[in-house]
Amino acid sequence: MKDDDVTIRMRALDLISSMVSQRNITGIVRKLLEHIDISDGNYREYVIECVLNICKQDNYAYVSDFEWYVGILVEMTHLTGVSRENALRMNTQLLDVSIRVPGVRRYTVKTMTHLLLSGRLMSGNAMCEVLYAAAFIV
Repeated sequence: MKDDDVTIRMRALDLISSMVSQRNITGIVRKLLEHIDISDGNYREYVIECVLNICKQDNYAYVSDFEWYVGILVEMTHLTGVSRENALRMNTQLLDVSIRVPGVRRYTVKTMTHLLLSGRLMSGNAMCEVLYAAAFIV
């Protein structure tokens, strides 16, 4: 993933995505989040999309701790320069998880309340797309 050739890096991401299991998802996602910080442009957007797709894969089959995943989604709202499409994916997944998983609702409401009160989502960037999910959940 550190190769100079973007094509090779994207192919590596595809391979990593196919290797995810319930045991290694947290480590893979953590490494990808670290990789987002040093990436830019379309490749950066592709890494963000991969994180979202990895977690949603097979209806969240590999996510065993949904509080962890809500935390990941909230952590991703701190990223700058995220495309509107990826922000919409975050929005959809926040809603999906909070509606489908009753055990995570209390945590999600608390987290979304914190996110709304921080005012960060109202900065006018693509993350304002997540504002809908946060308001709906609360």
